[in-house]
Amino acid sequence: AFLKEHEFLVGISIDGPQELHDRYRRSNSGNGTFAKVIAAIERLKSYQVEFNTLTVINNVNVHYPLEVYHFLKSIGSKHMQFIELLETGTPNIDFSGHSENTFRIIDFSVPPTAYGKFMSTIFMQWVKNDVGEIFIRQFESFVSRFLGNGHTSCIFQESCKDNLVV
Repeated sequence: AFLKEHEFLVGISIDGPQELHDRYRRSNSGNGTFAKVIAAIERLKSYQVEFNTLTVINNVNVHYPLEVYHFLKSIGSKHMQFIELLETGTPNIDFSGHSENTFRIIDFSVPPTAYGKFMSTIFMQWVKNDVGEIFIRQFESFVSRFLGNGHTSCIFQESCKDNLVV
C-alpha cells in the first residue's frame, strides 16, 4: 500500500521470456530467477503498483527484439528500459610497473550493430502501435530532444538531481 500511496515506480530486472531471461539470470543455487521475478511482478500488480522493466540486452536476447518487446507488454510493462550489456575483461597487468590496455569484450556482451538493430526494430513497432501507451526511456528522451525539449533521461542531462535509486 505504501508504494501505491506514494506513487513509486518500482524497477524490475527481466530480460525477456523465460528461456532468454534465465540464460544469464541465475540465483546463488544456479537456478533461473524467472519464476521469482514474475511472482514479484504479480505481487506489484495485485497492489496496483506501477513498475518499470529494466531489460539487459546481451548476446542472446539481442536477436529477439519483438519477442522481448511483446513479452514485456504481455506482463503489463508500460515503462521499459533497454540496457546494452558491454562487459570487459581485466587488462593484462605487468607488476613491474607496465600495463597493457588490452581489455577484451566478454562473450555475453551485445555487439553494437546488433544492439542498434534491436532498438530500431522495437522503435518501429513502438511508433506504429504504442506511442502514448508504452513508455520507453531511450525513445522518449530522443523524441523529447528532437521536439526541442530537454532530454528526459538523466544520462543525457547536466545533472541527475531528480532521480533516486535504492
